[in-house]
Amino acid sequence: NETLGDCSVAAPNGHGIAVQPIPGKRLALERAAARELGAVAVDYIETLHRKLREELSELQAELFGLGVSTLFPHFSFNDFSALFPVQLFFWQPKGAQCMEVWQNLAFDSEAPAEIRDRVMMPFATRAQSVSGLFGQDDVENMEQVTEASRGLIARTRMPFDYTMGLGNEHPPEGAQGMPGRLGPFTTEMNQRNFYRYWLELMKAPGHHLENS
Repeated sequence: NETLGDCSVAAPNGHGIAVQPIPGKRLALERAAARELGAVAVDYIETLHRKLREELSELQAELFGLGVSTLFPHFSFNDFSALFPVQLFFWQPKGAQCMEVWQNLAFDSEAPAEIRDRVMMPFATRAQSVSGLFGQDDVENMEQVTEASRGLIARTRMPFDYTMGLGNEHPPEGAQGMPGRLGPFTTEMNQRNFYRYWLELMKAPGHHLENS
């Protein structure tokens, strides 16, 4: 969602972040969303920001949160807002054509009860659960992509293309000072970063691909 994210961030060892806002933008969006929920939400967001400024650097406090992130090799989390639960995903390969996904949600245990009640039920049950709107849609996409990849043409004539954004990995305006290798919002730099590190591990001394 380009209204939320501005850039992608590739880190060493295959880690990466997508849908990452530039400093200051996430906080502005959180404050606007909080105003729609009322005074309790406004106070909660300001309390979080104050704690971040006390514990972290100014840049980290202004980032306010991370976007859609993957820690190599198989843990992802989606942090879209302090007013939403954080989605946690553990990807468990069960073979070349099968993936088991463990999904959970986390939310600030010290958040006001009014905030927890207003965001947990709509997001956890109606959106991202197995029976939720977004959860069903995401699972359907993954299943169909996997099925389409099994076909003869897909396997022999249409290799996966991860070149989106190649040669245009420049950070957006306002991202100066952020750590990591920065790129635009629309890119596959993190996919390349992930598989580049995977290949590095596969070719490490003692691995069966070392002399391939």
